[in-house]
Amino acid sequence: MIRSRRTAGTSLVEILVVIVVFLIGILAVVQIFPGGFRLLGLTRSQSVGDQLTRSEIERLKAMGDQLPEKIIPVSFLRSGGQVLVLGDSSRLASDLGPAATLLNADGTMENASGVIGSWHQTSGANVITRIIGEGGRVPAPRPIGNGPNQFYGGLMNLQFGPIRMNSTIGTDDPLAADLRLVVYGNDLVPVRGAPTATSSIENYQYWVDQAGSPTAVMYIPQVVESPVLVHPYRIGFTAYIDGPTPRALDVVDYRLQVSGSLAPSYATVDFMTIVAPYLGPGESFVGVEFDSIQLNRVFERIPKYTGFDPNQPYQYKLMDDINGTTQEANTGSLLFNPAAYDLYVPDAQGKKIPLTARANYNVFDWGIIRDDVRVPYNEPYLVKLKLSSLKVKGNQDTDGRPYNGLGFAVANGSGGSQELDVVVMDTETGAILSPDSYRVDKSRGTISFLDSDTGTAGLQVVLFDPDSWGAETLANASGRSFRVLYQSSEEYQVQVLTAAARYIGVNAIPSFGQITLGNPAVDDQATKIFFPWCDLGRKVSIGEAYYSVSGSFVGPVTFSGVVQAPRATDSVQLPSIDLRRDYDPSLPATGVYLDSSKYGYAVRYVRGASVAVRVLWNPAKFSLGSDPAANMNAFDKWGQNWRRSITETYLQKGGQQ
Repeated sequence: MIRSRRTAGTSLVEILVVIVVFLIGILAVVQIFPGGFRLLGLTRSQSVGDQLTRSEIERLKAMGDQLPEKIIPVSFLRSGGQVLVLGDSSRLASDLGPAATLLNADGTMENASGVIGSWHQTSGANVITRIIGEGGRVPAPRPIGNGPNQFYGGLMNLQFGPIRMNSTIGTDDPLAADLRLVVYGNDLVPVRGAPTATSSIENYQYWVDQAGSPTAVMYIPQVVESPVLVHPYRIGFTAYIDGPTPRALDVVDYRLQVSGSLAPSYATVDFMTIVAPYLGPGESFVGVEFDSIQLNRVFERIPKYTGFDPNQPYQYKLMDDINGTTQEANTGSLLFNPAAYDLYVPDAQGKKIPLTARANYNVFDWGIIRDDVRVPYNEPYLVKLKLSSLKVKGNQDTDGRPYNGLGFAVANGSGGSQELDVVVMDTETGAILSPDSYRVDKSRGTISFLDSDTGTAGLQVVLFDPDSWGAETLANASGRSFRVLYQSSEEYQVQVLTAAARYIGVNAIPSFGQITLGNPAVDDQATKIFFPWCDLGRKVSIGEAYYSVSGSFVGPVTFSGVVQAPRATDSVQLPSIDLRRDYDPSLPATGVYLDSSKYGYAVRYVRGASVAVRVLWNPAKFSLGSDPAANMNAFDKWGQNWRRSITETYLQKGGQQ
């Protein structure tokens, strides 16, 4: 029988011919429209960046009162064998480049002071890393961990960990606050002048005498106790320095040691003693800005396995004691003395309020993505991460060198440590999830939680508990919250930008959390409130403002605005909020000025009114060679490929108690 050709099948040769034709067509389209395909890739990356900003905004809203008071830009200086990370209020958020001239073959940046750190940690988002005042009321105490050395206390996980610090316990150099986690309580209340023989010595007050002179002195109340102990305090202030170039000096976290006393008394501290190490050749100390002074009792860090003293509520422990002095990193889980939760301290009005715990620290790396996930209640225990294409340990990194992991160590469950490319942290205890209890598809960006005992109901996983870092089985992890830490092969960095929670007025160039009013006699200054350059673009609200127009006193008025850059013709080259521009554009060009004649102040209750999340990413690559100058040129070219997405929302932290 002859088979009809209409029912014959397609031959293998015909199929191969069709495939070849399709491939030729696709390659032709790619050749003709390469820009379109790149545009699709850029659009996808932009969409991912936008999603990351929205996700982080939602996470910040859930943080509530733990929001930091401000996040400040930094500069890097090598001194005394360590890298100092110093506040730099003149740095713009848009400046992503490192303050360095050489890039070594090992990936470290170098400036005139020496090696200042890896290029990852000294450029991009990591030029704005100092967190100031994150925290709130001391958390309620509860049992922490399931192992033999179970802890009891109030656990606080810092929101932007891991953090950059030296975890060695001991007496710190007071000038080396840059790498130190500083944890402190409520603001003490300043009083002008010196105490007299009849002055009441209250433990929530301190005195400052002759603030505007080189003989400025402070009187700090001593803790009445027996036996007498030494207690740390933290002080921050703005000092005025004269010399070849007069300047304002910002002291952010200086550590003081104040001895207790058997009877009410006070310790005397000269500001000149604090400022002297910061003075350069030909410079002299002029005085301090009284309103800039912030003094706090510091929580003392005690060894992890030392018991809390119920009579010393200002104590805390670092749950992560894996990382040593070489890596200068910590996951940022703090455990507070249970006695701190029950302690109430007086505020400026003498009203008793709960003790707060706030932390100042440096973010280890904004390029480490913090992905908070919740384990599903039912199988499959699979969660999609925010990003795909994760970095893989051992693979080639952005600079051509092998990628070694996140840059810090975690427990391995058997008394040692390990560096991983993905770390999963239990947010309830600070424990580290064993890598055997999860699997990550780094290409697709998914994490699967693995049941260690399929014969038992629920999801059993193994945790390395912080009590001993030994392996402990968690009976059921279904519904539990974990924080997944990882990095993207496209160098995504998720960063938070804030204005200060509150501002104070100074009669100098403003620094972090400071404002200066324009000269009322100069028309282009008279209605302006000047801010530091680092606040350019941030939204700020003015709670009260008073002004005069054509001789008539007006106020109070309330308004808000975005801190804007000066025009080239302005007499003061500082960013500002302008009463005329941001409140009433119809005000005349002359005869209007912010007026402090009636109340002694023209504005008050100046606060940051929003929080921004900026996502940076860079899909390009570069290679390091043996020539540091050539490496720096290659890095600069790579840096021209930064992309960004930014989202801002109204989110305000209340002023400090």
